[in-house]
Amino acid sequence: MSEEQAPQQQFSIQKIFIKDVSFESPNAPAVFTEAEWKPEVNVQINTEA
Repeated sequence: MSEEQAPQQQFSIQKIFIKDVSFESPNAPAVFTEAEWKPEVNVQINTEA
């Protein structure tokens, strides 16, 4: 007997509308000249569809 596998579900984002984007940089431009600068990136995507 051959077992049929169910097709895997796929999720893909077609479009995202961005109304506002902000960038905060305290102590600029000195913070960008540090040799061991390791930025922290935090991305939050919330939709109310």
